[in-house]
Amino acid sequence: NAKGCEVDTDNDGVVNSKDSCLDTRAGITVDATGCEVDSDKDGVKDSADQCPATVAGAAVYSTGCEFDTDNDGVVDRLDNVAS
Repeated sequence: NAKGCEVDTDNDGVVNSKDSCLDTRAGITVDATGCEVDSDKDGVKDSADQCPATVAGAAVYSTGCEFDTDNDGVVDRLDNVAS
């Protein structure tokens, strides 16, 4: 830029040369690589995660919530009878 500083096109706080996700939306929390974080490590990024504190290793839907295949209100991981 005009001041001699590296450019941060998506304004996420990570300069383009170190940013692996150059199109991060405004207001999204990113890691050191400029990519959105997944705080509970369930495979669903925080902005889409409706259950942000899922237990590590639990199987989750695309919403970030644990599977409850028999819809009884008890997640499969804790359910004695999942059908």
